[in-house]
Amino acid sequence: MSRESIICPYCFETFRHDEVLFRAETCYTEDDILDDYDIDMMPDGEEKMRARETNELKKAFLAGVHPRYQEFWERYNGTTEQTRRSTSRSLGQGIENYQKPVINPRDPRMVRFNAPGGNGVELDKDGFLSSVIDIMGNHTSSRVCPRCCNPLPHNYGKFPVKFISVIGITGAGKTVYLSSLLDNMYDYADKIGMTPLPSESVNFFIELNKIARDVVLPQGTSPERMSQPLCYNLQYFHQGKGIRETSTFVIYDIAGENCVNPQGITNFGKFISHSDGIIILQDPKQFKDIYGEAHTMTQSVLNTIISLFVGKRYCDIPMALCISKCDRLISDGLLGSGLIDMLSSEVKSAEDFRGFCAKDYNNISKEIDAFYHDHDNPTRTALKNSFDNFNYFAVSSLNCRLEESSEISSIDGEKILMPAEKPHPMRIEEPLFWLFTQFGFIKSDIPIINHAVVGRVERLNHDKKLFMEELQRLESKRIIMPPTKKKINECKASIDEINRLIRELTSY
Repeated sequence: MSRESIICPYCFETFRHDEVLFRAETCYTEDDILDDYDIDMMPDGEEKMRARETNELKKAFLAGVHPRYQEFWERYNGTTEQTRRSTSRSLGQGIENYQKPVINPRDPRMVRFNAPGGNGVELDKDGFLSSVIDIMGNHTSSRVCPRCCNPLPHNYGKFPVKFISVIGITGAGKTVYLSSLLDNMYDYADKIGMTPLPSESVNFFIELNKIARDVVLPQGTSPERMSQPLCYNLQYFHQGKGIRETSTFVIYDIAGENCVNPQGITNFGKFISHSDGIIILQDPKQFKDIYGEAHTMTQSVLNTIISLFVGKRYCDIPMALCISKCDRLISDGLLGSGLIDMLSSEVKSAEDFRGFCAKDYNNISKEIDAFYHDHDNPTRTALKNSFDNFNYFAVSSLNCRLEESSEISSIDGEKILMPAEKPHPMRIEEPLFWLFTQFGFIKSDIPIINHAVVGRVERLNHDKKLFMEELQRLESKRIIMPPTKKKINECKASIDEINRLIRELTSY
């Protein structure tokens, strides 16, 4: 287990594992608290003393939203955290999780340090603070960040973490994409030799956003509100390090609208700037020369991303630009037959091992690049000018016939659609697989096509210019001694190598 600091997936503050706070299972309301007057009226004696002590303890476990939690969520128009309802009638039933009292595991007034059979503060086999027994004798393993008091998934902080932002305009299908991707993760992860360990929050998210025939599609979250981060653990053989590892990845659902206005950038920019990888979902209706049903916005999103990575002339964060709902382009006859055949096939493992099949993917990426050249070249140019590591994808989370339901969306007032047949997702795992190659989790069978050549060529040309200036200075000397001749040869070799690299980068 790593002893490095934990990074909160909400506020991104760092802390040690033994600094976490907990949400207590012991929870009282004002109705459970006696008036001091009623206690004062009791006859003096041991019973009165016990009543007063118990009353004071109950006050420490009153239900209520912690001020730091409330402060965090005020900027997002209230929390989106939901509580899974239990059929039991336990203490605190009916109280939302975020209303449960936050207790400090180092406070003997709230945590039992001499519980029967052991200490009230419990460490797991790795020495990781995992649970406590409160002073009332109730066990809790619900950890929260000590800075913002947001919930930390089980085992969060034990393993290396990668943050991934999924960005797209409202209606681009982010929630449907994530629900379908995570619901099928066992099958997808097996292709690349991984075993997923979903958190309770992920399982709950899938339940709340079920994708199935005759079930209305999830509406997602309003742009100004923040969806709960989705946390997933993966066990795998790290093909880069050659060892077996577990890693955590956290996914953020971010509306593209929040990347084009100052308030949205202020509230949501930190999630993007802390990202290790980014997936942008571009709805077909954003292709202006085809449908033009929505603001393109993609270039504005790219500009925002660039500005968030301050001090970097080129953004080297892995960027997956995905056409969502690509089945619409297919049904409207806007993609070539070759690309349609490739998109309609399943994502396969590498031929000789469970890794990324770049042999298939590279051809798809070339075709999508050509599609952007014809239908959204400004976005293509923006990517090549400012991003060092990006690639193209086309996905469909449903790929089935849809029909209107009787329900009305609270976001746009339109009737909500639902699948009229069993969904058949199309290549939705491929962007995630590509990100995993960039993180070093898995390898590809052959080198993956890289369209981000403009920035690299520019830097190579800059280096070439310096070498040529040095070469000119050396050759201008009246007498060329052996050391100078050696330097001249080194400059010429460096220039030849740069020319070779430029030819290699521009060969696609």
